[in-house]
Amino acid sequence: MRGQVSVEFLLIIGMLSVAILPILFAMNFAAQDSPDRLSISKATFSAARIASSAQAVGNLGPGSKIRAQVEMPHVRSISVNNNEVALDVQTTYGNVIILQQTDFQMHGRGLESISAPGSYIIDIYSDTQGIVNLELVK
Repeated sequence: MRGQVSVEFLLIIGMLSVAILPILFAMNFAAQDSPDRLSISKATFSAARIASSAQAVGNLGPGSKIRAQVEMPHVRSISVNNNEVALDVQTTYGNVIILQQTDFQMHGRGLESISAPGSYIIDIYSDTQGIVNLELVK
């Protein structure tokens, strides 16, 4: 009788292991991608915030100014070319470039010094020629 209970116990444990192991592997795989997805989401939100603020300043015209605070992940580079903001984000699978466009020509100053993750303040203002300037404050 004791032998039968032991065999049934081992059989139940084996079945539970077969059912639970795939779930654990799937959870482990999803947890490994989580930091990359978070970095890409932060970078997308930051680029969209910068671009929408630049669009608003451009629409308001010369003399208008917005101070935007953005939360940056670890980025390899930030560039402002003509009417687009580009963030190059480093992930475990390679680099991801996030682009956001505006209707206005833009120039950036000091943005290339952003590389460490953290919160940054950017002044966005329009000059007399209608060019939107982005300047890193902190």
